[in-house]
Amino acid sequence: MSENRKFPYEVPEGAVMDYADGRFIVAIKDDCWNEEELALLKQEPFAVTLCWYHGIMPFILEGGPVDSSDVYFNVQETDFRDEILGLTQAPEMEIVLLNADNTIAWQKQKQLPDPFWNQLKTLLEQQAALQFMPGEYDVNVEGLMSACEPFELHRYEKAAVKF
Repeated sequence: MSENRKFPYEVPEGAVMDYADGRFIVAIKDDCWNEEELALLKQEPFAVTLCWYHGIMPFILEGGPVDSSDVYFNVQETDFRDEILGLTQAPEMEIVLLNADNTIAWQKQKQLPDPFWNQLKTLLEQQAALQFMPGEYDVNVEGLMSACEPFELHRYEKAAVKF
């Protein structure tokens, strides 16, 4: 835990996922994470569930103070596409809870387990091979978000990891 340290990237409120510094980073930003909320992370591990729906890759985030939130990743939209697709070993994933002022309230990182990574890499390769019209991916994500609450995405689950 690195409380009160500024996160090096500016993040909008809500949940975002990207790849930077050789790892996947999931950041969840809220006004303020209080001590009671953070204490819940000691009772209930943080879980990241990888889902797949017709080329869309949602991740469900749950645990501690996070009831159920979704974040989407598109390997075609990252600057590190070739690096990610070329990885031969499982990278780390970092979960960060940020306050409104971009300070870190809680963070944890771990190397992804091989079964999770193997499934994720297979889906990233499939996603990279898809051809989307300009803006099509975003429209598809909006449609899926309108049709499903985050917890309903579990029916598309491919792998999960706990932090």
